[in-house]
Amino acid sequence: MATEPRNEPSPASSEAAQAPFQLLSLLAVAALLRAHQLDSALWYDEIVTLVEYVRLSPGQIVTTYTSTNNHLLYSLLAHASVETFGESAWSLRLPAAALGVASLAAFWGLAHELLPTREARLASWLVALSYHHLWFSQNARGYTGILLLTWLGTALFIRLRRGGPRWLWLPYGLSLAFGAWIHLSSLLLFAAHGLLTSAEAARERVWFGRPVDPVPFIAFAAALLGALLLYAPALPDLAATLLEQRQAGARGTSIDTWKNPVWTAIEIARGLPIGPASLLVVTAGAAAAATGLASLLRHQPFGAFVLILPGVLTLTVLLAVGFNIWPRYFLVSLGFASLLGVHGIFVGTRHLLGNRGGPATPERARRTATAICLTVTVLSAATMRVNYRLPKQDHPGALALVREQNRNGAPVWTAGLANYTFGRYYEPGWPAIESVEELETRMAGTTDCWVLYAFPTHLAGTQPELFARLEQDFQKVGHFPGTLRGGDIYVLRRAVRRGE
Repeated sequence: MATEPRNEPSPASSEAAQAPFQLLSLLAVAALLRAHQLDSALWYDEIVTLVEYVRLSPGQIVTTYTSTNNHLLYSLLAHASVETFGESAWSLRLPAAALGVASLAAFWGLAHELLPTREARLASWLVALSYHHLWFSQNARGYTGILLLTWLGTALFIRLRRGGPRWLWLPYGLSLAFGAWIHLSSLLLFAAHGLLTSAEAARERVWFGRPVDPVPFIAFAAALLGALLLYAPALPDLAATLLEQRQAGARGTSIDTWKNPVWTAIEIARGLPIGPASLLVVTAGAAAAATGLASLLRHQPFGAFVLILPGVLTLTVLLAVGFNIWPRYFLVSLGFASLLGVHGIFVGTRHLLGNRGGPATPERARRTATAICLTVTVLSAATMRVNYRLPKQDHPGALALVREQNRNGAPVWTAGLANYTFGRYYEPGWPAIESVEELETRMAGTTDCWVLYAFPTHLAGTQPELFARLEQDFQKVGHFPGTLRGGDIYVLRRAVRRGE
């Protein structure tokens, strides 16, 4: 695979002079948006991160990997934030917000490596004002760290394969090592880079008889060794946890729906907070991205493969090992799709207006494509208000309802994943119901009782008998949705009238 130079004219001197100001403006706007309501209610994964890992000492954090919920580098950053500012939702999320803003600077650099200046800046604003990037920037997990390190690594990789200075392999290797330390899924993107480098080296050797450049392979090996050293204190836990998760999938104790790539694609589409229009928007976006990809494959095939191979490799590996195919594993590729989509809008507009001819056609097409991209960005920004209207999971709302209406002090129990969030964080005094038999025992002799549960798909899939019994014997008196799809919290009550 040859590496072609970008097919774009040199940017005007005025545009070059404006670049730092435009980037700083983008980062300032992004920071303000991500700081707003950073203290909203925590959701399940954030609570697990806080209780199980962030409250540990740094030494304990780096040696503990009892679940994939521990994003080691993020847990360390969150621990430092909580120790500095006190324990709260916003201090727990502060590193995610900071990493999210920094990732936009990395994306800005990546976009300018692949696209003409105007397209690169429009794509950067589209990502900065997107609902999903905001959501994950206010999520106390390591995903915005993944974005920062993989987008930075991708920009460096493209620069290096185009003949950039060899010292860039050092920051590239650090991106790989620390990306893996924050989440192992980052390795799949860098594995795609390794495959592309190997294919290019093989082509140069077989077709042209040129010697293989060892530097890229030394850099990959050194970075992987660095990642291994970072994980070394937690390796026993890591191996046991990954094996346990793999065996759970083989036993069928996980939710089969979450392993279906069709479900993943639907969830990504439904994740847009625009209701029935989601399918139309996703279809139009896919068409624009396909147009952009076709153009890149003709003019920059290496860049095109850099963008599409990580997503393909991620899906292949997840299917092969039987892990859940969460939409968040493709968050990096959603950024790549934005690049392809903006490029596709410009390419498609040039083709559509090119038939009219005339010397003004290129500039008219450029202005039209710019207007379309700005419209898309404004519409994308409008969806961000949903993130502020609801918390990710409304545990406090459910808790307030029970406290307000349960004036006679009837027993309150939890079921499913709500066992953890209430039992370990919000209301430790509420007992957990683990089976139908336990529910029947607790209900015996009571005329009034309450049950709270969340994640109905998980509860119905892992404890179908308990879920059916709750649906049959209890009345729903409260439903608390959030921005986390499928994470709604339900409040149920069973009040037996006299004589029954």
